[in-house]
Amino acid sequence: MTIDEYAAWAASIAKVDQHPSNERLSYLGLGLAGEAGEVAEHIKKLLRDDWLDKAGLVDELGDVIYY
Repeated sequence: MTIDEYAAWAASIAKVDQHPSNERLSYLGLGLAGEAGEVAEHIKKLLRDDWLDKAGLVDELGDVIYY
């Protein structure tokens, strides 16, 4: 899937609201923070073990983009 295909897919399922509720913003913010933490774990393991799970990192970065 290309980034353009992903963007089109995400736009098709997104619930875009001009004035999202605090609950919705909290949900998205916490989701983003969680996924960013998973990206950080991959980087930590790269620094610690000198090995990178590239496929795992790509998956997590995709999740960050989603949020």
